[in-house]
Amino acid sequence: MGLLKSLILISVRHNVPTMYP
Repeated sequence: MGLLKSLILISVRHNVPTMYP
């Protein structure tokens, strides 16, 4: 389930760059 977490992290980073720089 590493790919799922990676995709979610990338999505979050793209949606909230301020929270995840």
